[in-house]
Amino acid sequence: MLFRAGNADAEMIAGRAKQFASLRLSGELPGSIWGQHSHVVRVRDEGHYQGIVAYIKKHIHKQAKLWEHPKFREIPNQE
Repeated sequence: MLFRAGNADAEMIAGRAKQFASLRLSGELPGSIWGQHSHVVRVRDEGHYQGIVAYIKKHIHKQAKLWEHPKFREIPNQE
């Protein structure tokens, strides 16, 4: 899960989002919908962000689902 938390407690936000999604999807998808070893990592810079996005996309072949808000699909050039 990749999201913007600003200065907020990212762990609390992630936990609530995962709980909400799990409850909403429990009738449609059997079993767990989240990976076992997830943890919160603050994004350091643009390169780190791109690496995280690439890591997430690599898991699509393992039946992972990817949804990106259209606003963030392409990052404007920072020149």
